[in-house]
Amino acid sequence: MNKNKISLYEPLLIFAVFYLPGIFTGTLGNLTFSQYRFHFLYALSTIPEVLLLVYIVYLKDKRLLPIMGIRKWNKRDSRHLGFHFLVLIAVIILIQSILYLATLLIPIPEVPALPSTPLSMIPFLLITSLLTGIREELYFRSYLLTLWKPPYISAARGILLSSLLFASGHLYLGWPGVINSFILGLFFCWLYKRTRSLWQNALIHGLYDFSILLIVTLIPT
Repeated sequence: MNKNKISLYEPLLIFAVFYLPGIFTGTLGNLTFSQYRFHFLYALSTIPEVLLLVYIVYLKDKRLLPIMGIRKWNKRDSRHLGFHFLVLIAVIILIQSILYLATLLIPIPEVPALPSTPLSMIPFLLITSLLTGIREELYFRSYLLTLWKPPYISAARGILLSSLLFASGHLYLGWPGVINSFILGLFFCWLYKRTRSLWQNALIHGLYDFSILLIVTLIPT
């Protein structure tokens, strides 16, 4: 069997199963973050996906798991965590600057405001955000960047393809969301290459999502 084909087509098939439904219907249809049912169903779908992907890799070659960054948190991770958050803040400022300039030329499509979320929902927002961080970093960074590398394809092309797939998974957010996701995808690829830690990527990604959810669901509109 051609290993080169496996390295290109298997990830695309997993993407189609895990992410294509969300592109066309949103994350969970008409449910919103203010509903307990949303968080329950999200966890019910996300946890099996994470376990399935880990199992697929384990069957392929269990030695890949530590290479994918599924390892223990260490002191180096703790020392560099603050610096990585500062880099993320700089990336967010860059993204907002690009989007502001883009809106001078292209009108932003109207996005319906999310209903306000009670404070009692904050723990569920945090859990959902962290699950999202684990799910997306496991696939888009740990898995893809481990498979899409030389001699199959160049490291730069692997990063580009990973970030494009990550952005396409957010098409339901409109073009601003795609631009935002693509640049964030590049940042998380850089972070993963620097740390080789799924957990650091997942933590920073999850806390970023959590902060966004707090802003868009708790601040009255």
